Amino acid sequence: MQRLSTTTLVLLGSAVWLGLAPIGRAQSALTITSDTLTADLPDTLTFALQADNAARITDVQLNYGVNARSCQEGAASQAPEFTPGTAIEASWTLDLRDTGSFPVGAELWWNWEVSDDAGAVTTTERRTQRLEDERFSWRTTTRGAVTVAWHQGDQAFGEALAAIAASSLTRITRDAGLELADPIRIYVYPDPAEIAQVILFQPEWVGGLAFPEHNIVMAAIAPGEDAWAREVLPHELMHLVSGALTFNCLGARMPTWLSEGLSRFAEDNVDPALAAQVREMALAGTLPHLSALANAFSAYGGEARVSYEQSLQVVAFLIETHGAEKMSALLDAIAAGTAIDAALTRVYGLTTYTLDSAWRESFGAPTREAAVATPLTVPTLALWTAVARSSSTPAPSDTPLPGVTETPAPVIESTPRPVESPTAAAPGGGLAPCGAGAAALVVVSGALRRRRVGA
Repeated sequence: MQRLSTTTLVLLGSAVWLGLAPIGRAQSALTITSDTLTADLPDTLTFALQADNAARITDVQLNYGVNARSCQEGAASQAPEFTPGTAIEASWTLDLRDTGSFPVGAELWWNWEVSDDAGAVTTTERRTQRLEDERFSWRTTTRGAVTVAWHQGDQAFGEALAAIAASSLTRITRDAGLELADPIRIYVYPDPAEIAQVILFQPEWVGGLAFPEHNIVMAAIAPGEDAWAREVLPHELMHLVSGALTFNCLGARMPTWLSEGLSRFAEDNVDPALAAQVREMALAGTLPHLSALANAFSAYGGEARVSYEQSLQVVAFLIETHGAEKMSALLDAIAAGTAIDAALTRVYGLTTYTLDSAWRESFGAPTREAAVATPLTVPTLALWTAVARSSSTPAPSDTPLPGVTETPAPVIESTPRPVESPTAAAPGGGLAPCGAGAAALVVVSGALRRRRVGA
């Protein structure tokens, strides 16, 4: 795996005085000569301090955290090793191979508490650094709340991506009733392998990742791939919006059919043949009950494609029959900690069972009994993307590139795009749902046609 060049935010000087806040009974003349955060992506983050003090420094504590949605304080403390004295060097390394990756663009903060034998405890000024991928020279453009960064392609390419993203957010608000006012950053790479080199535990076929807790999307889109951009960006942006709007620390989550159905709805991309196939299966009584799509889709490409389309049709039925405002109310209910059946009942007067029946009856299909759910043999993994993050914080959402010809192995909460033919997954593999959101989610794009291998 190619490693990134080391990047460092550094504060250097022969005698640089920070605005230090005393918390002890006395304050010594503490001088910070170096205060750095070095990112050696995708493996480690190293915090380092060099300081001089009139009195002997006896204790140093690092406080750090990430600026993201979290069910915890979002801060952690470490006691780095150092040799006490009037001049000290202290450092501590966070191993991302143990905790999981931060996305490119994530913002970390840190400060130090320094104690000396004169009784003074001094806290340094909090510093903030955005993690960047410095292998490349990035260009950026901003449209509305969206900033797009890319490193291959001309200015027109980046402007086109920003236009797609901005129009997607407008459509998400207009048609689905969902709006996220926070700034969003999108990092665009021409090849999915470049994403896999900065995000641990991601396969090279992943074409899109949504990190709702950070308001960040990473996508693999090469110049000229306009059709793919119009699929992956709306899909991942909806995962980001729906994940952010349903963030909660009470354990409530969107079922897979709702998460993926919304993201397919955002694509505004109809496959008439697949839509007809799903209706025909429902009319014949062979289409699975909606409750079977609560946690994961099939590991077989053909079945997964049907599940994506079925989810899309159910979500579209809810929005077209009851209006976009009620979809917003449904997500609000989930964010308040309400389980999906109770949330559906509160907003629509339906349960998963009666929703499935109402949707089928809308086009003359017979209702179907809900089967007892059988646990999948493939585990659903949660990717930790933040330090000290609550287990309820979803992992990133993945979208495989177009044109996958075999079903990829599962990723953490990801929803790879289904393939054209039902190809069995590799042993132990399966298509996990795209999850986006608050504590542990991953997503995969739901487009159903394709060009080259991708997410």
